Amino acid sequence: MACSAMGTLASMPGQTMGFSVFIEILMQELHLTRDQISLAYMIGTISSGFLLPWGGVWFDRLGARKMMVLASTGLGLVCLYFSWVDRLWSNLMGVLPWAGAMSIGFGISLLGFFCIRFTGQGMMSMVSTAMLGKWFHYRRGLAQSSRGVVISIGFSATPLVLNALLEWIGWQATYRLLAITCGFVMAGVAYVFFRDNPEESGLTMDGDYRPQTDKAPIEDLLIVRDFNRGEALGTFSFWVFNLTFAVQAFWITGYTFHIVSIGESLRIPTAEILALFLPISVVGVAVNFTMGWLSEKTRLKYLLGVMNLGQVIGGLSILLMPGLGGKLLFILGLGISGGGFGALSGVVWPRFFGRSHLGAINGFFMSTTVISSSLGPIFFSLLYTQFGHYQIPFLAMGVISLSLGLASLRADNPQRKLKA
Repeated sequence: MACSAMGTLASMPGQTMGFSVFIEILMQELHLTRDQISLAYMIGTISSGFLLPWGGVWFDRLGARKMMVLASTGLGLVCLYFSWVDRLWSNLMGVLPWAGAMSIGFGISLLGFFCIRFTGQGMMSMVSTAMLGKWFHYRRGLAQSSRGVVISIGFSATPLVLNALLEWIGWQATYRLLAITCGFVMAGVAYVFFRDNPEESGLTMDGDYRPQTDKAPIEDLLIVRDFNRGEALGTFSFWVFNLTFAVQAFWITGYTFHIVSIGESLRIPTAEILALFLPISVVGVAVNFTMGWLSEKTRLKYLLGVMNLGQVIGGLSILLMPGLGGKLLFILGLGISGGGFGALSGVVWPRFFGRSHLGAINGFFMSTTVISSSLGPIFFSLLYTQFGHYQIPFLAMGVISLSLGLASLRADNPQRKLKA
């Protein structure tokens, strides 16, 4: 569980939280407009997302240990690449002046976004989450939520910590520090401590734990058979959960990518809007832990409905910004949404579809999430360019999540039909 949390935290440079504070710097160093860098991000992320289903298949074949060593080493190399983009741009301009400053900057950012999203947000997150799913069954919700407490606090503090590092040692040195810690050190940790499943270490899931109760385990915890990826994709429940996670990634990425610009448009100082991540993490931790505990006692579709409700609240918060009411709704909505994602995304797939093809199923889920997240920034950017504010993407989030919340009422565990 500790290794799973550490692996997810180490993926931070590839998460939107991790590079949102670098966006304004990259725009300046690579001579790109907001729309151009958002487009490069979208293309690079979509391209990486299409590779993740195959990454999931390789996870099933090679296991968590080897895949995390490869992914974290790759992330370290990409962070080093980003620390040199200013020099790379200058050198290419000297060799290829006819290509133009924008084209060269666009190509450099596109390659970087593709690599950092695939290694960080994609593979490292998928491996860490899928590994945890193989180690727990009855205690999976508790393990996932406990891990989520650390991740929620870490991710929420990331923008403030990185912003402090930028001011202290500069952006190049910050990226090199990330290369060492999140990349190469994490690869060593994975080599020593990661294990794909308990059986290869002579252990069993949950450490032979069984619920100490006179009542039988809830019906949703009983596995009749494992689903392969094609069978999982053929269920209604997979798509309701998957689309809810995708919408959350779309909106959160779009918001954090343009965090500084959104603050300016709402007349909220940068330090103040970045500071909102801390109370969001507090709400997220509480929701994550509560949902993790409840996931062992109730059906996941009800918890998914609560997550969608949080996204509706977050979307409507824009109507009251920058007032206190808007900020409170924003904190509550993002906290519920993020806490729900953390608690449910690691629990639902092994519970609904078993462990045999967990990597392939997780790979498709991560592919959808990564591709969806790539569309958020360009959606926000284009609408801001057109209308001069960010209300439309916020309100769209609320409407779509309301529809998914209603659909979640029918998102039952497919194992229930097999027991009928």
